[in-house]
Amino acid sequence: MFSRNVCGSTIAFALVASAGLVGCSSESSVGASTVCTLVESDGGVVVSCPDGVTASLPAGPAGPVGRKGLGAVINTVAFESSETCPTGGVRIETGLDNGGNGNADNGRLDPDEVRASQEVCNGAVGSSGGGGTSGGQTVVAELAVGDSACPLGGVSVTAAGVTRNVCNGATGAVGAPGPRGADGQGVELEDLLVGDANCPGGGVKVSVGAVAEYLCDGERGAAGAPGAGVETQELLPGDARCPWGGTLIIGGTGEAVVCNGRDGTGSGGGALQVSPLPRGDPNCPSGGIEVLGANGPLRVCNGSDGAVGSVGPAGPTGPAGPQGIQGPQGPAGLSARSDTGAAVRLCSGSTVPRATAWVDVIPGTTIMARVDISGCAFVSAPTVITSLGGNGQHFGVVGPANVYDVTPVSFTVYAFYYNNNPLSAADANANGWHVNWMATGN
Repeated sequence: MFSRNVCGSTIAFALVASAGLVGCSSESSVGASTVCTLVESDGGVVVSCPDGVTASLPAGPAGPVGRKGLGAVINTVAFESSETCPTGGVRIETGLDNGGNGNADNGRLDPDEVRASQEVCNGAVGSSGGGGTSGGQTVVAELAVGDSACPLGGVSVTAAGVTRNVCNGATGAVGAPGPRGADGQGVELEDLLVGDANCPGGGVKVSVGAVAEYLCDGERGAAGAPGAGVETQELLPGDARCPWGGTLIIGGTGEAVVCNGRDGTGSGGGALQVSPLPRGDPNCPSGGIEVLGANGPLRVCNGSDGAVGSVGPAGPTGPAGPQGIQGPQGPAGLSARSDTGAAVRLCSGSTVPRATAWVDVIPGTTIMARVDISGCAFVSAPTVITSLGGNGQHFGVVGPANVYDVTPVSFTVYAFYYNNNPLSAADANANGWHVNWMATGN
């Protein structure tokens, strides 16, 4: 019950909460009452009475916050058996997380917080089922290409009387070509002359992109010391060492025999006459040979002398062989002298087998080779003695024992078969033909 002054009168209000009505009575009219309507509005309550009297009652102050309610928790615990459930089941426990163990609101249901428990039992164990029928044997067989069921081959699987074929699929289409790879860097070779800053003795510059490497020729070796004196003796035909004659060369380190070949015979036109042509000849300015036969003269002219090539790099020194047994001391050698009594120089060598610079001068029959002797350092044209070496097919060769165009740095030899059998520079190198030579002079 509360009172308010409305229109000059003090009216007492009684709140009936259940009906939302207020009973009004005037203090001046004891025993009289009026039923008014109570309506909530923003910030308070509006009271309206039948006699038209209204009053607005402001909202009272907010009350204190109530205590947080306790959370309900459910636990499920599986068990194997109990008095209620012989086959086991699940026990459902419920309660409030009220901190019965001093741990309120810890999110779990502790044993002393359980308020109710209910067991849900498993059903009884069913009887065992009967045994299944046997599955039978499974057979897997390979199907070859061309099989009627699988043209591309596959496998056949048979189980329980039912056969299924698993066929190979068709070959897939060829994939598109991959992208083209990046172009590699080209290799450039540049000859370096003698005196080059990077290769004083000459060589080759190898460039790959911006990277350059230099392959330099080795320096030319020093001239060898003059050889010991040499003496030559003519060997007449019938000599045991040279049946057709030759030359015996005696030097400080031993003897060497250079034999003449057997004289050839002409066929179908008489013997051939071979004559050298000196330099300045009107037909062969650089010299050559003239072959005179039944068909008239045939001239083979020397080409002009080419420039002397640079000395290549020295090869690696091979391992030293074992020292042989020392032989007995030979007789003192004879000192070679010229007609004037001056000492002469002896130099010898050989062209490289299978790499001699043979040249076809009469295609199919005659070849020649220009032999370099510049390493001997002769001052004037020396006397040269030659022979032809090889692995075969050079028994009937005519010409290599005769030398032409001898200079301090080179000489020329020609070769052809005495019976005009076919001959080429390629044949000569294939048989390892090479020129052995010995030169004396100053």
